[in-house]
Amino acid sequence: MDSLLEVGIVIALSPIAASFGSLIGGHIADTYGRKPTMVLSMASNGLLMLVFLFIDSFIGYAILSIGLGLCNSFFEPAASAMVTDVTEPEKRTEAYGLLRMAHNIGAAIGPIIGAAVVVVSKDVIFLITSGTMLFYTILMLLFLKETKPKNIMIHEETHKQSIRFTLRVVIRDRIFLFYIVSGIIIFMGFSQSEGMLPLHFSNE
Repeated sequence: MDSLLEVGIVIALSPIAASFGSLIGGHIADTYGRKPTMVLSMASNGLLMLVFLFIDSFIGYAILSIGLGLCNSFFEPAASAMVTDVTEPEKRTEAYGLLRMAHNIGAAIGPIIGAAVVVVSKDVIFLITSGTMLFYTILMLLFLKETKPKNIMIHEETHKQSIRFTLRVVIRDRIFLFYIVSGIIIFMGFSQSEGMLPLHFSNE
């Protein structure tokens, strides 16, 4: 890519896509099951990582960023729903805390491994990431059991109505809307530092 503006756009496209993908992921998890949704997310992420080896254009990176944002966002609603399915109500706080802790540990270790591997080859990073995700997909297929309650049946019209109802609630509740807008502004700051800091270090 030729400019920092293009880099910023590519980085921004992923969370934008994820914002819409989380709604889609929740619908898929309730309709087809938690396990299929998580498998779809991991497998598609693994395959998309391989595509990075053959792309070298702004449009290509932009499309991949959108794809990764969507596929990544499918996983969390399904995983959270699975935690709800298998834990008792009084233990869910601890369960969600452990899920978030695992996420943070992975987010901390990943860049360290990536920094060590990039010395060898940038392509190796995508190969390792893709291989890890596809391996995890196989583990889920073999050992993960479906936990979706049998009485959950989500029809398309019901799904559309639930989205409309959710949007109406958000718009009418000014305190909640203020909370959402504040969260967007705060995370904009975090994302700028996370996205631009590596570029700053690379230019030093």
